[in-house]
Amino acid sequence: MHVLLHLDPLLLSRDFASHRIPVFIQIALSLLHQKHKVFVYASKEFKSIFETNVSQAIFLEANNEILQNNLNHDLNNAIIYVNQLNYQIENLIISDILSKDLNPDFLISIGPTTILRKIWPNKLFLHYELGIFNRPPFPVHHQFDPGGYYHKSILSKYPNLNKSMDLKSLAKMDNLKNHWLNKLNLTNSVLGKLDCIYAPLPSFKNWTVRTEISYINRYEYLKVISEKYYDKQIICNEKPQDPLTSHERTQISKLKNVKFIENKDIYGIGNLLVMHSKTTYTFSPSLSLQVLFWGNNLLSHIDSSMYAWAIHPQAREQLAGYFEIFNIQNFAEIDKRIDIWNSFNPYL
Repeated sequence: MHVLLHLDPLLLSRDFASHRIPVFIQIALSLLHQKHKVFVYASKEFKSIFETNVSQAIFLEANNEILQNNLNHDLNNAIIYVNQLNYQIENLIISDILSKDLNPDFLISIGPTTILRKIWPNKLFLHYELGIFNRPPFPVHHQFDPGGYYHKSILSKYPNLNKSMDLKSLAKMDNLKNHWLNKLNLTNSVLGKLDCIYAPLPSFKNWTVRTEISYINRYEYLKVISEKYYDKQIICNEKPQDPLTSHERTQISKLKNVKFIENKDIYGIGNLLVMHSKTTYTFSPSLSLQVLFWGNNLLSHIDSSMYAWAIHPQAREQLAGYFEIFNIQNFAEIDKRIDIWNSFNPYL
């Protein structure tokens, strides 16, 4: 098969690239080992790293005019990109990709695929994200979604597909849960032990946050939760890489039922807090699924792509099926999953 790895030049900022490029190099190497022909579409600055590490892959350099027409990898440009991209840039991207004379069997992308679907409306587009577990102390899982991005994703729609309960997958997930608890020297008794709502504060530097919710800042986001669940103790923490300002701390301290927890761990403490807290309020896909994995309660905003999971009466049972199908650790699994992932392709 011919596979296109689409590393969108409009989205791949240097910070984002530091997390994604090493992964896509491993994906490319695995696909080549499985005898696929691999094409990589990205901006010129990533050409040397791919040619050095994946010499058999064919690197397709994105037209530099695309970036010149959209110079800032910032929040506003990203929101425009998701909702309505400037027609000049859109036509430039389409023209550039068409000039490469490609006909891939399937694509793996890091962002929205709206423009690419105008070229290949029925192809299998796998949106790559770090999966349900993606940082220490847990082993990393990789998620490939054949629907696309956030609200268009199979992830957001899966609970409503009403798939029959897979008892084998559920038992497998339970065994994995117990295995990881043992690794952490914990028991099931700690799960949901804290009778509170954990509400992690999102980073508003992350443009995906602003495509999911409409709050203007972290205080306003937390204030709404605090008022809605006024009779509950709410705990929150900041992302270490995006600390609260002194003004934000002062504002949050005025919310009577909110307790702020300092976060000094470079990896964050969210993975552990979702285990211990009875309830978590979040729109983060990976964190939401972790809540359900541990058997705790999930709350999410009605406009969030995770809302269907939050209100489903058998969300954890549905998660067992989703986790089994779309989360992998070994990229060699991609080859074995193509047919089943394609069966979920909503654009066929």
